[in-house]
Amino acid sequence: MAGRAPEGFRWPLEDEEDAGRLFAYQPFERHVGRGEYRGLEFLHVNARTIVNRAPAASRMPFRYTINAYRGCSHACTYCFARPTHELLGLNPAEDFERRVVVKVNAVERARAELSSPRWSCDLIAMGTNTDPYQAAEGKYHLTRGIVGVLAEMGNPFSILTKSTLVLRDLELLAEAARRTSVHVNLSIGTLDREVWKLTEPGTPPPDRRLEAVRRLNDASVPCGVLMAPSCLGCRTRRSRLPRWPWPVRPRVPTSPASSRSTFARGSGSTTSPGSSGRALTSWASMPSSSPVVRTSPRPSRSASTRSSET
Repeated sequence: MAGRAPEGFRWPLEDEEDAGRLFAYQPFERHVGRGEYRGLEFLHVNARTIVNRAPAASRMPFRYTINAYRGCSHACTYCFARPTHELLGLNPAEDFERRVVVKVNAVERARAELSSPRWSCDLIAMGTNTDPYQAAEGKYHLTRGIVGVLAEMGNPFSILTKSTLVLRDLELLAEAARRTSVHVNLSIGTLDREVWKLTEPGTPPPDRRLEAVRRLNDASVPCGVLMAPSCLGCRTRRSRLPRWPWPVRPRVPTSPASSRSTFARGSGSTTSPGSSGRALTSWASMPSSSPVVRTSPRPSRSASTRSSET
């Protein structure tokens, strides 16, 4: 049902002027989550475009992105995307976690834009702003639809997620990987349950995410791990960091100076020298003068709003 826009909300309603709005053709609609989505609000909008071009100054390893959702029920305390909710007239705290903008025409727009003669079949990165497999995806299936379009057109793409819901699309991703270049990364910063609950209260447990990495690779879907952020104040014990059940070969910094340089570029953690690629270490060995990321406790979210494999 059409709803009244929150105070300061950037999208006008049906009887307001179209000039300057981000989304058009349909009034904003508010849908209150029920059942497993209780506590969430879904704000339906129609996107003018869905393929976004990254600014040249961003120096990202990709040029184009797709984000079907804005806001994220994973509620990670450190999420860099929180301030983007302020651009919509919403707050970056509770609104970001509870009021998720859903671009309901995302699949149709993806098909139209990727079919354009002007499209050059560049790699599309998903999960660059908010998680494409957050709880809302279990209800709307927009990421699944977009992956289907990318696979059909043989367009290369990558996915970054914290959610085991990605396994719902395992067969689709495997089919896409047979047609084009596909890469998935699971974000796993720690295996410590206390740290996980403190910093990522709306996500599946980290051990389940590691299992998802194994299952994706077993299905011939290339999948890695992004270990970030490095919350040094939270995880300084080696026992809190993932230990691989299979050999890996990530880059290994050769000196403390190169470690700091690599960390500044955002690569997160890596294997320690002499570990034969099995035990992952944190950046806790850096000098004590290094900045420490501190996080504040967040109230726990009910399990019903966490993304899960369904």
